Amino acid sequence: MTNVSSVAPVIDSSAILADFNGGSTPEILMFIGVGLDKDSDAVYFHYLGNDVKPQPLPMSALKNVRIVDISIYEPGDQYNTLKLNLTLESSSGKAVVVTSGLSTIWSQCALGGLMALFNEQRLDTPFDLSTWKGTTAMKPCFASLWVNRVQLKDQELYEQFRDARTDGNKTKLATIARDCVAILSHALTGGPVEEAVVTPVNSATEELLAEF
Repeated sequence: MTNVSSVAPVIDSSAILADFNGGSTPEILMFIGVGLDKDSDAVYFHYLGNDVKPQPLPMSALKNVRIVDISIYEPGDQYNTLKLNLTLESSSGKAVVVTSGLSTIWSQCALGGLMALFNEQRLDTPFDLSTWKGTTAMKPCFASLWVNRVQLKDQELYEQFRDARTDGNKTKLATIARDCVAILSHALTGGPVEEAVVTPVNSATEELLAEF
């Protein structure tokens, strides 16, 4: 999922993130990883390129965003660590992709909130996506979705994930997550789930990003 660029472009991420503090998929301006450094206070990290350490972002929530696309990234290498990719659009139409391991606690929480939106037929409703770290040794990240200060959560899905975690059944965790992505992807795009395609940053893209 870090396959963005081998050379880090010079980007003022604060200008882009300002939108997130306050149908068709728009152009992606930033790729954000979740909980990449357990020793850092940050929860969101800006992917700058293959050979560049992700930059911690000074925020714990993406506010007033809509989900416009969802996908699973499968690297196909020896580890084949599956990634959940959420494409979020700000009120002004700018978009970022937030990515985390498909079976992580964060992804389970995020999917639970999105499925609650789906169940209420409100996938087009803007929401706040909050992220925080747990207090155990591994400091896993958690997520919650909020609309008008009301937290959204699919309780049945939460219990399915909880039971799979209790049983230590990683295959079942991934299967449940895949099923959720399939439902949400079809609802958002009307098509099947497709592997995310990460476009390398080139000079034209850098010029576009420079405007922000």
